[in-house]
Amino acid sequence: MSEKREGALFYDKESGRYDIRFGLDSYYGGLHCGDCFDLAMHPEEAASGGFCSWDNL
Repeated sequence: MSEKREGALFYDKESGRYDIRFGLDSYYGGLHCGDCFDLAMHPEEAASGGFCSWDNL
């Protein structure tokens, strides 16, 4: 069963990895090699902040 969540993709300089932020204090924890997920960009928001929804596979 996959979990759908909406968040913002960003680069974390401290960890050197991309991460997904779901809220003020809610993060995925850093994307690692082999992490699988589906990414769906919202066209009206993609240019302004990289907001996306994703399915954890």
